[in-house]
Amino acid sequence: MTLKKLINGWFVNNESIASKMAKYCGQPAIFHKIIPDDKQQGWNGNQQYPRICYTYDMQVNKERSSVGMLNVALYCDRSSTIIYDLEDEIKRCLKDVLMKPDNEAPYCFTWARTDGFEFDSAGAVVQGVDIRFDILEYPSQETTDPDPIMAMLVFIKGQYPDTVVIGLDTLEEYTVASEKPVFYCRVENMEKGLETNTVVWMDCKIGIHVIYPDAQIRQKMIAGLTNKLSLDGQVKMLDGSPMRMKRLVANNKADYLTEGQIMAVCHYGLLRYKSKGIELHGVENENIGG
Repeated sequence: MTLKKLINGWFVNNESIASKMAKYCGQPAIFHKIIPDDKQQGWNGNQQYPRICYTYDMQVNKERSSVGMLNVALYCDRSSTIIYDLEDEIKRCLKDVLMKPDNEAPYCFTWARTDGFEFDSAGAVVQGVDIRFDILEYPSQETTDPDPIMAMLVFIKGQYPDTVVIGLDTLEEYTVASEKPVFYCRVENMEKGLETNTVVWMDCKIGIHVIYPDAQIRQKMIAGLTNKLSLDGQVKMLDGSPMRMKRLVANNKADYLTEGQIMAVCHYGLLRYKSKGIELHGVENENIGG
């Protein structure tokens, strides 16, 4: 399913929003880009407000750390008193939900700003609000063997098996973080350290996000994971080698959607050479054992 259909389906299936919308062809008046004009038969001569029209633009904004912008335009007639309640419902609806389109990384939305407007339509005054959200992307951070990200994901899943770990678990079309905490790990940077004839030592800075709206539970999970990493001192990589925790910083005030609350500087080695098995040459089977 595309992101357009996921957003539409999320609004339509949200009773708090859909039940308050006008009806078009028997469905909530929620549209993408284009609103049918007032002469279309789909309105069936009924009230055309409130209604929603949403658009999104997938254009990277480095300053806001976003991959795009979602604009949700809410229209109500001037006499309506529910416009601000509906605005709150829309913001609440999109908070801490991850949407996973087919063959794409999961996306999340964070409110950016709201602007009001008014205009005349067929002799009636229409009021509305443009609600804008930054679109955040959580792509796979898997690198290559030995992979520090996969090692950290497996470690986290072992500590919190009932959570969703992006990059390790298979995500559904919708994942609601308020129902189940979500972990995400990303590579901040990688730096080569000391090297020997056989090993190149690497320092990898990993940002760990704990996506969960309940601040108290989120804080406990951050502290618990930081303490466990500190006590163990290392994480086993998939090839069996250790990845040591060189430095750990937990920041509960960091934005859990954009920054991540735990920064871990991990130290691990890359082998220059692979050990080879012992091969025997020139030995006949009949000679073995005398």
